[in-house]
Amino acid sequence: MASVSGFAAFDVKGSITCVSASIPVKAVIVFGSDDIVQRIRARIRPGQILLPHRHKLSFGVVFDDPELKSAVGAARDVSDFSQYGGLSPHVFFVAHDPLAYAAKLAAEMERWHAREPRSAAAIPDANAIRQRRTELAARAANDEPLAIFQSTDSTAWTVVFDPIPGFPQPPLRRFVYVKPLPDDLDELDPDVRSQLGCVGIWPATLQNARKLTRLGVSRISPIGRMQVPPGTWHQDGQQVLAPLVRWVDAETA
Repeated sequence: MASVSGFAAFDVKGSITCVSASIPVKAVIVFGSDDIVQRIRARIRPGQILLPHRHKLSFGVVFDDPELKSAVGAARDVSDFSQYGGLSPHVFFVAHDPLAYAAKLAAEMERWHAREPRSAAAIPDANAIRQRRTELAARAANDEPLAIFQSTDSTAWTVVFDPIPGFPQPPLRRFVYVKPLPDDLDELDPDVRSQLGCVGIWPATLQNARKLTRLGVSRISPIGRMQVPPGTWHQDGQQVLAPLVRWVDAETA
């Protein structure tokens, strides 16, 4: 087994805060943005295996939920890890009455916050949330048909119903959008599709899952379990351990 005399440390935004000069290991596994992957790649020695897992975008699709039961799980998926992860949903596309779903999700977000408060946001993160809320409030004041649900006197959580098509990228920290389900998700921006990771669905049936396989996602899960993948999960659609195995073929006469 190779010894490890070096290491790399990252902050939550992906900045490299410490990288040792010598990392005598056989494989290096990287989770982060394209920039982080490239910076680590420059430090890889010849012969070392590099397994990059780049930044991913995830979302949810509610095909049918007249009783809004999935909102409980949706709140969990948004709240766990405060969206600092590739499995964290940025938006939920809802087929029927997305405004009512947004209101229900907001109520569940408040309940989740009461049980497990979000950690204090850094000043730049809090300012980004306030700025986005202000921009959305200005749109609403101009009679755009959107609705903003948010925590009282804090940036703890935000739910936005916005009927404009597209895949929004929120400022994170428990900030999520709800939008009407488009007729064809295949029309998502190619830049978004290239980064898709996980889709949470409700109801979680194979029939509904098959509707989304063409998007290029590597995992489809029930809403409420987006953040808890099984140990058998093929991250990024690949076998996780196989690249770390070195085979020796012995041939006899």
